[in-house]
Amino acid sequence: MKRNLTLIRQTTMIAAALLIPALSGAQEPGQAASTPKIGVVDVERVYADSLLGKSYASKLEGLENDIKAETGKKQAEVDKLNKEISAANEDYQKQKNVLSEDALSEKEKEILSKTRARDALVEDGRRDLERMQRSAQQQAQVYMNEFQVKLRPHIDAVTKARGIDLLLDRRVVFHASDPYDISGDVIARADESMSGAEKDKPAGAAAKP
Repeated sequence: MKRNLTLIRQTTMIAAALLIPALSGAQEPGQAASTPKIGVVDVERVYADSLLGKSYASKLEGLENDIKAETGKKQAEVDKLNKEISAANEDYQKQKNVLSEDALSEKEKEILSKTRARDALVEDGRRDLERMQRSAQQQAQVYMNEFQVKLRPHIDAVTKARGIDLLLDRRVVFHASDPYDISGDVIARADESMSGAEKDKPAGAAAKP
């Protein structure tokens, strides 16, 4: 189960596609080269702190919660059958010296039937959860793609407004002073773009896919 949740969480790491190495304004022949203005954006911070990012984090949490709920449901069904098997075995041991061979045979068949049903339930549950996990991973990737598409215009707008020629992903920069970091501006712009309903939505309210 932990592996399942880890796989979904891994999808929340934003791809380096949002790295924007775009130098603006090609130099004319004979024109003196100017030093490009450099900026840095921390996409993971934008994801964690912006309303847009939080809305998608909530959706991912919903996928995790669905898997947890289904796992708990299937485990409860298995536990119920295990208790029935245990009770049947205890009853068999208590009565094996007093019951007829036919009666004992019937109890043995009952125990075997319940055991097979339990084993089938475990196997079916495993396959169902694997399918659910694959579907959740695919949906998580859809969410992350949507987030990137919606975030990109805000990064582009801030980059243009700040006159930045070269924008780098914070993860590939060893050090950058605060004036170079445009993450706060990107968060503010992304938050402003959210509708009133989206802003008022509780953090834990995840839309069903």
